[in-house]
Amino acid sequence: MKLKYLRIITLLAMILSLFPSPSISFATTDASQMSAAGVNPVKVVSAESFTVALDANGAVWTWGKNNHSQLGTSDSADRQYPGQVTISGSPKITDIAAGSDYTLALDSQGNVWEWGMLPPNNSAISTPTLVNGLSGIQQIAAGQTMAMALTSDGKVMTWGSNYFEGELGQGSQVSMNPTPSPVVTDENDTVLTGIKEIAKGRLASYALKDDGTVYQWGLIDLQQNTTTTSSVASVVSGITGATAIVSNPNAAFVYALTTNGVFAWGQNSRGQLGTGDTRDSYTPVQVASLNGKSVKLLSVGNSHALALMSDGSVWGIGDTTQGQLADPQIYWQATEFKKISTVSKVKAAYAGYNNSFFIHEDGTVVASGSNYDRNTRMYGLLGVGYNIDNARIPLPMIPLASSYEVGPKPLSNVSIQVVNNDQLKFTYDIPTLSNFDKIYFDVYLQGGSTASLSESTSYGSGQGVTGVTHTLNGYLPPGTYNVKIHTEYTGDHSVSDTVTYDNNAAGYTVHPGSVTLKVLVKEWNASASADPSVSNSVYGSVYSAPAADVTVTIVPDDDFRNKMTAITSADGVAVFDRLYPGLYHVEITEDTSDEMPITLVENQVYVFGSQVTHTLHIISDTQPTDFIYRPDSETPTGKIGGSFYWNPSLTPSQLTEYRFYFEDGQGNKLGDMIGKTSHNPNRRIRNSFIHL
Repeated sequence: MKLKYLRIITLLAMILSLFPSPSISFATTDASQMSAAGVNPVKVVSAESFTVALDANGAVWTWGKNNHSQLGTSDSADRQYPGQVTISGSPKITDIAAGSDYTLALDSQGNVWEWGMLPPNNSAISTPTLVNGLSGIQQIAAGQTMAMALTSDGKVMTWGSNYFEGELGQGSQVSMNPTPSPVVTDENDTVLTGIKEIAKGRLASYALKDDGTVYQWGLIDLQQNTTTTSSVASVVSGITGATAIVSNPNAAFVYALTTNGVFAWGQNSRGQLGTGDTRDSYTPVQVASLNGKSVKLLSVGNSHALALMSDGSVWGIGDTTQGQLADPQIYWQATEFKKISTVSKVKAAYAGYNNSFFIHEDGTVVASGSNYDRNTRMYGLLGVGYNIDNARIPLPMIPLASSYEVGPKPLSNVSIQVVNNDQLKFTYDIPTLSNFDKIYFDVYLQGGSTASLSESTSYGSGQGVTGVTHTLNGYLPPGTYNVKIHTEYTGDHSVSDTVTYDNNAAGYTVHPGSVTLKVLVKEWNASASADPSVSNSVYGSVYSAPAADVTVTIVPDDDFRNKMTAITSADGVAVFDRLYPGLYHVEITEDTSDEMPITLVENQVYVFGSQVTHTLHIISDTQPTDFIYRPDSETPTGKIGGSFYWNPSLTPSQLTEYRFYFEDGQGNKLGDMIGKTSHNPNRRIRNSFIHL
């Protein structure tokens, strides 16, 4: 019963996995970041929360989540960077595999080593331990809760639990078995023989026989709300002449390379079967986009696949929402194989859970895809030395070494430019193993001690880890400035050294230019003649007389403490000079005997360019008072829209309607509307209008 519930939970998790999570990414790489110290891996296996690598010397390296000792470090401490696993007797390891919470290693003598926690065991194996009952093994494969080994005489040995019914392939009477036992083909325990290759998927297990036929067992069909399971190995119909078979402990699909082409079957949520759509198929379908291609190797991830060609190019298919296919030109998902333009001269390619690893002919390794484990909230799954969620193009893996110089290092190759006369633009490289997630920029007026502008930005950048560009959001008043930069890792509150940039003592000089705001203030002048089409109306004339000696106040939208005032001249103009671009609030207020002044006009204007002119008007005593116009932020350019607030005049009291209209700077009327008064002359009135 417990296993049945676990199966239901797992099926729900598979459905939820179709929905991607947001993420950040990079788009450039620099091979010069590779250090001469350390060794490069020859194989990389990525489970969901930890990574295992094998180097050319036969040593195993692990990093990531370690709650069940799956890293083999004799403890349960998580590790962000690779560390070498100590194996008794220091055997040369030739192959590695990883399940959800455990790791397998095959040595050159045919022995299998295991560490971590593999059901039905309830306790973790903290250091590599030989698996009893296995010898002469030529291949290993890991499932989520069971393991496989291929003997030198062609038998398949499995151990662990039947998380999905029949995964062990030892017959219907076996639900779990901690002891490696052979896979059978019937309930009479006829042992499956003649096998030359094995593969383990999420739902089922697979074996390739020396005659080119493929066997499978476990959950082999999941269509139309029904499930088909098999506790014994059975031949997959439709596959002949198979030469290779691949899957992944997190993949609910499988690939077979045959003399007749490439075939795939299973789940197809991201188009990973290559059928051109996302419909599942539990019978083999030919991958048409690989027809005629010289496929050398195949590798399968959670919902993507890689095909290495004889010419060293790599093609990819399926999910790339986290950068699994290593090419920004392949967006979201691919339902047919596409050439990955960012890698070449590759001799091996390994698809991980939601990432990929490419080993070049010269031995260097690059990786892309998921780099962040949400369970441990730790970066590093790719082993590239950067605190990024995802890499959408390949980044160089750091060489495997006994120690790493890690810390929130200062940025490198920093250059600073003054742009738009009053902003600063930064270009810089992010050093590998920098271990930071924030960058802080502080801009000081030369000789000053208080920052004129401060800003922090997150680690992520769509432009890469080299040549990253960032422009500060704020604007600087005229002056000469120096800049201080430091990086910080908020996880342990450590910061890098603060580096000061003063442009060889010359500083960075800002010249915003003579940006001037001219506010024209004019009175509303009442006309004695009424509009005959509107009863009891007073028709306003053009803005007639400029209003002199009026106090105009402007306030920057991002700093309401910084008020500026000017008095209008005889021609009704108030001038505000040397402003930097931005949004300003413009007001005309009138002092009264009350404690608070009355706001006659309130408006907004965006200042950008050398000179901006804006017109306001105040209201005569005989006209509506306390007039405030509030433009609508969604009004199209060149239109007027929004609402205005006003109080009707107390004289003449018989007026019930007012006609309002707007004019451009040349006195042309843009539109008009009628504002009705209420029966209560003291009541404030609001009128709205749309895009006059």
